[in-house]
Amino acid sequence: MSQYNILVVDDDREIVRSLGKLLELEGYRVKKAYNGMEALDILMTEQIHLILLDVMMPKMNGLSALMKIREKNNIPIIMLSAKGETFDKVLGLELGADDYMVKPVDDEEMLLRISALLRRSNIANEHKLHAGGTVLDYDALTVTSGGNTYELPDPFVVIATQNPIGSIGTQKLPESQLDRFMIKLSMGYPQIEDEVAIMKSRLENGKNTQFSACVLEKGDIEGIREEVAGIYVDDSIYEYVAKIAAKTRSRENIIQGVSPRGSIAVIAMAKAEAFLRGNNYVLPSDIKNIAVETFAHRIVTNVNGAAGTEAARKEITEILRNVPVPEMNK
Repeated sequence: MSQYNILVVDDDREIVRSLGKLLELEGYRVKKAYNGMEALDILMTEQIHLILLDVMMPKMNGLSALMKIREKNNIPIIMLSAKGETFDKVLGLELGADDYMVKPVDDEEMLLRISALLRRSNIANEHKLHAGGTVLDYDALTVTSGGNTYELPDPFVVIATQNPIGSIGTQKLPESQLDRFMIKLSMGYPQIEDEVAIMKSRLENGKNTQFSACVLEKGDIEGIREEVAGIYVDDSIYEYVAKIAAKTRSRENIIQGVSPRGSIAVIAMAKAEAFLRGNNYVLPSDIKNIAVETFAHRIVTNVNGAAGTEAARKEITEILRNVPVPEMNK
């Protein structure tokens, strides 16, 4: 299954149906809208990677929708229209379309154009995290939201929260975006005494937030980062992680395995684990201690819904049991 969501927008329901079927056969996930207004609503609640946008539609036509989308979003857009004059093509492209195809479109050509646009978009966004209309640019150290760009300090930390079951009003990140998060942790519910403290703090103090005292200065964090970067990793450890990652790509219950980015993340996390344990070298136990939290959110299993999270953790745990632990060189 592809990691890409494609939004098909056309008032002709038969065209939407046939395009949707074609795209699904190619492994894309398809969202459908029948006018510009519906398309904008979907963009508010869904992560979309490319739009096929008809020009002539009721309520809001394709060109108006295109302009609205371009106010906040750089999603690749291919205009589909029966209007094939040069003026129409130029107008669509000048308003922000990435491509323009005249109906009836050739299926093979359209699929090739979609693939090319997604490939270029993926390269351009390699160091960017997208969540709805908000974009985090790791290279530029900026966050852009609502048309405004804000500079980030260095270092900075990105923390995203997710409800365990309900998702109304939130957007599920696609696998390519989840892969950019180092780890995924489940906090669970608080203990009885902790929940009592939470209630008393909120109701008696009348405040919803409490700020902890500063425990580390910026210079301290930068110094720790340098020390962690210098932690030694033996070749046998690199091979151990590579074997674990390879297993995720060949198991029957895993649809999509760990990418090389995931392997790099595990090594980075293991070096931090070694530092916290007072070692200047990584042990196999460091890998085991952080592998589930670093790998599980990067794989896709054949279990859907909330149960998929636990299934992913179990798959990684099983792989760790079966991959031989290396003997460290002395």
